[in-house]
Amino acid sequence: MTYSGQKKRNLLKPFLFFVTNGRILDLNVLFAAIDNDATIIKDLLKKNNDKMKETLRKNDIFVLDRWFRDAVKELEGLGYKVMMPAYLDSDKKQYQK
Repeated sequence: MTYSGQKKRNLLKPFLFFVTNGRILDLNVLFAAIDNDATIIKDLLKKNNDKMKETLRKNDIFVLDRWFRDAVKELEGLGYKVMMPAYLDSDKKQYQK
């Protein structure tokens, strides 16, 4: 579970929540190399939702990269705003020119 086919070595992913001034809010457990970012945040929302509610408020903004796109619906469903760069949709046959 810790072997990353992409990196060709063992890898554990730490998961940090931090604010825009660089202050770390929370350091979560290490996750296996086979877990993607969206899966990790969905798991954290399920397991640590009470802890997150102590720190976060509705309409707080999550600034995320495109690897979190599969978790946007869950975050917005909890009342958070999600900001991420636009990306091309391969399902709609959009390609960079």
